[in-house]
Amino acid sequence: MIVQSILEVQDLLIDLDRRISKSDYKTERVIKELGIAPATYYRKLRDKKFDINELAKIIQLLYPSEYEKLYIKKRLTISLEQAENGMVSTTEEVMKRYQEKYMKK
Repeated sequence: MIVQSILEVQDLLIDLDRRISKSDYKTERVIKELGIAPATYYRKLRDKKFDINELAKIIQLLYPSEYEKLYIKKRLTISLEQAENGMVSTTEEVMKRYQEKYMKK
């Protein structure tokens, strides 16, 4: 599974420019969303060296509904694993932490 993911990332990097040009977003919007200079963007595009957070942001822009579904699925999987391992809190514990954090006197 990890090998497949890595190969998919490599395919994405190889084809990133075309995917962006076929999307609803212009390159300038992607650059703005990444918060990097245009020269940095084009260097990273040429060298295929976006970091994982930048790739996640680009994927989120290009494929928003697919990204959201997979993100929710991943978070649910993590939550279920935590519940199975006893890493749960009661409603009272959650409310107490909330009050301590947000309702300070």
